[in-house]
Amino acid sequence: PRIEDLAKRTGSSFIKQVTFHREDIHEPTKIVVRQVLDLVQKAIGKREIETAEIGLKSVCNIVAEYVEVRSDDSTPDDKFISFILEQLKSLSTTAFDNRDTFTLRVLSNAYREIGISTTRIPLIGGAQTSHESTNLVVYHLKEISLNAIEKDLYDGSAEAIRSIRDVGANALKQHSGDALAIHSLTEIGIKTSSGKDWYVPREICGGLSMLISTAIEAGTNSTRIGLDLESVSKLSVKIITTLPVNAELILLPFFGPKSKTFFKHSASMMVARALQQKNGEFPIIEIRAREKYVQDVIEDIVRMMSASGLAAAKIKDTMLCSDIAQSLFEIASICIREEFVTFSEGLIDRVDEAIASILSLYQAFVGSHAIITHETLDNLVFLAFEAMRSERETVAIDVIKNMTDISLRIYKEHKHKAKELVTRVVMVGVYAVDNNHDSIAKSSRIQIHRYESIIAEEEDLQKSILDEVKSSVEQHGNVMELHQSPEQFLRKNLSSESWDKYRKLEP
Repeated sequence: PRIEDLAKRTGSSFIKQVTFHREDIHEPTKIVVRQVLDLVQKAIGKREIETAEIGLKSVCNIVAEYVEVRSDDSTPDDKFISFILEQLKSLSTTAFDNRDTFTLRVLSNAYREIGISTTRIPLIGGAQTSHESTNLVVYHLKEISLNAIEKDLYDGSAEAIRSIRDVGANALKQHSGDALAIHSLTEIGIKTSSGKDWYVPREICGGLSMLISTAIEAGTNSTRIGLDLESVSKLSVKIITTLPVNAELILLPFFGPKSKTFFKHSASMMVARALQQKNGEFPIIEIRAREKYVQDVIEDIVRMMSASGLAAAKIKDTMLCSDIAQSLFEIASICIREEFVTFSEGLIDRVDEAIASILSLYQAFVGSHAIITHETLDNLVFLAFEAMRSERETVAIDVIKNMTDISLRIYKEHKHKAKELVTRVVMVGVYAVDNNHDSIAKSSRIQIHRYESIIAEEEDLQKSILDEVKSSVEQHGNVMELHQSPEQFLRKNLSSESWDKYRKLEP
């Protein structure tokens, strides 16, 4: 019997909702499904994978047609789909008994196809959730993944994780609910991060970054996203603690640079997607709600990154700390430029939080300067430049103070690096003079004076920072000859006149 017979027998949409879930209506199709899966079971036993794939594909097609027939029925549960999922479960038992990774992968693909089909079932009231059948598919995939890990069948586990990711992403696009996919992946991640394998945790982080990014794009409730990011934060800290050797590799999907297309769901890209929620033509009441949504989501993203960064700093993982700091720089730079309608200060609070998180990473590296790289120094300068260009004076002044604080903190152990950083405070000040930002230039001058006053209490300074810069200006006629960065000082030669104006400012 063909599935279309069901449609003919159910009549009007009202009759359909009353009778569609009766067992006798489904029984002819169930018989067909049992027959097909019996053939699949035998094919699996003989390792005839092609035959098994064909059989499973036909079952997936039955589900797809079935969902199409019940397109107007929003009943929250579905006995027919539950029946099919239970039948597939028996196949996975055989695959585990045979330690058959390939069959597990084929089964995961079948679950994925069925799960994606169920996301098209309508929901009561269009709530931001997912259909019970979709949740059930994700549950079965989670069980496959966990069982595969217990038996060291990592390829089988990874395929189930990818299927959870795809089902969850489709559920989010359809109804803004993830079918418990994020919760399931986090649960698997917590259990797997205690072992030595890095492959499965990496797949989990890739799936989680994609799902959260998709949730933000779908406008999922900000409270829900906040809870998900909190779970990711706990997972990230556990990975850093228990798998320190591979932590950077595992967490790259979250903290990789947005300049690389591979990391299209990284934290900084999540921020960019959140900002899309407020950009458009909306009534003023809706604009305020959307802008509040953006504020809340970005706050949760920065908090997640800060927790991960501090965990990395505790174990002195300089590479991961640098990745996280770079992502925070990218987020701060994005937030500085963004304009809001109902929040006059825009995302300045989020910028301050990102800068504070960056500073906390450096403070955690007491006795080590490895994280204070040339790239880090230049990023701080560029952040100050971006703040000036966006007329965000308070941010630029805050960056200048942070640069000075870091210089003072690392001075005893690493004088050269400290001097290199504080010289960039001069760089920002001269740039401010050249662009008529007097208050920022004044702040730079004050911080240089503070730095030298504190250092002078501990030792005799043979030459002040300003004198060193002055010597460079007199020798080369360009303040930037002392340090040829960042980007050759934006490829702009600042004249000795700008330097003179800066030097004459009273601290």
